[in-house]
Amino acid sequence: MTRSFTMGGTATFDFFEPLAGYVVAMTGDFDGGVFARQVGEAREEERATHLDLEHFFMRRDGSTIQTRDKSILSAVPGQTRLLAATTYTVVKATGAFEGMSGSFRSWGAIDPGTGQGVLRFWGAIGEAAR
Repeated sequence: MTRSFTMGGTATFDFFEPLAGYVVAMTGDFDGGVFARQVGEAREEERATHLDLEHFFMRRDGSTIQTRDKSILSAVPGQTRLLAATTYTVVKATGAFEGMSGSFRSWGAIDPGTGQGVLRFWGAIGEAAR
């Protein structure tokens, strides 16, 4: 039997200028916090902004997940907020997540003027069958 973990829940975030990244509070299956930052330059493709991101997740028990991510920001007609859709790919995991890999996703909204937003996470990570 392989171990897996469901990444279901919500997150609220705020851009923190001194760190040039986002501080994130999560609820749901993953009980902890996250730091996120953009890596590389933003690209405009098909009327959307494409970003490469890194996320550093830390659960209350000290277990961590590090991801490399692809995010697409799309304008919402008549709104200042952007729709954010991200795919997270695990590159390192420790503690209760040791040996787990895979991807999970999120979507939500970000206010580019304030750097604040809210997202909904879903998916699962796990160990490969032996």
